[in-house]
Amino acid sequence: MSTGVSSKQVSTGPNRSRRQSLKRLSQASNEPSQRKYETAVSVIMGRNIDAVVVDEEKTAIECIERAGQATLLPLDTISAKPVNDKFRSFAKGARLAVNVIQYEPGVERAMNHACGNALVCDTMEVAKYVCWEKGQEVKAVTLDGTIIHKGGLMTGG
Repeated sequence: MSTGVSSKQVSTGPNRSRRQSLKRLSQASNEPSQRKYETAVSVIMGRNIDAVVVDEEKTAIECIERAGQATLLPLDTISAKPVNDKFRSFAKGARLAVNVIQYEPGVERAMNHACGNALVCDTMEVAKYVCWEKGQEVKAVTLDGTIIHKGGLMTGG
């Protein structure tokens, strides 16, 4: 679902603009049935959740020079692999993180960069099924934030 939330642009000077952080751009839907995904999405985005999305690398450099330390995602240069469509309906109770986030189409590259093919799974059983029984090398995160990493390592708590 890559529709819904619109981002406000913040002026950084003549003919330059900066977008908001991924946290503000990627709000899980306000519908009550969607709030359950917020923890998993936060875990999946990790350090990128506070990254600032900018239109161009030039703007990112200027922001760093003015503001100092920050993580910036310039839309014109970030690497983002396309989402693997096989994960869109791979298993019941598992869905791509980018499908549970509402964002404007213009920041899709940043969302794909931050989330990749990570799956939000309803339960640990679903995550184990995807990663271990089906042998998929994909990050699977449960609704409570427990992670089965691509290599099989588990993190929870």
